[in-house]
Amino acid sequence: MYHEGKVPTCTEAGWEAYQTCSRCDYTTYKALPAPGHSWGAWTGVNETQHSRVCANDPMHVETENHVWNEGEVTKPATATENGERTFTCTVCGATRTEIIQKPAVTPENIGDINGDGEITSADARLALRAAVGLEEYEGFTADVADANRDGEITSADARLLLRAAVGLEDPVNWFKT
Repeated sequence: MYHEGKVPTCTEAGWEAYQTCSRCDYTTYKALPAPGHSWGAWTGVNETQHSRVCANDPMHVETENHVWNEGEVTKPATATENGERTFTCTVCGATRTEIIQKPAVTPENIGDINGDGEITSADARLALRAAVGLEEYEGFTADVADANRDGEITSADARLLLRAAVGLEDPVNWFKT
């Protein structure tokens, strides 16, 4: 009597086709061991998960959550534009980005063009250079340098910053208009 074989799966053994003797019930067959999983590479499925497929049986699919790294600032936030932080999955290499909100202009940071925590003549110098076109807005933004809040950087802003540096102006008053 002839018996069909069974193809092994990743987790279950199989056998080749075999025959059984009709007179003595002697059976011969060759066992085929389960080969185990042969996982392919992890690939991103969506923003939260990745998956991999077994090469031995494409019905076997593993899905797991991404494992994001700490992220890298790919576009720094400025006072006028939001920035971006890019995170990479340490398993599959997928990426996602988050917005870094631009800082609000407050009495604590207005006029501190060089970001050293205080208003000094160096800040007034940067504002004056920007007003006459000698300083690009790299390293500072118009919102922080616009001391009089008129939407432009002019010598009037440089004057206010210089007065604040020597104690003749209070930046808090620059917000009262």
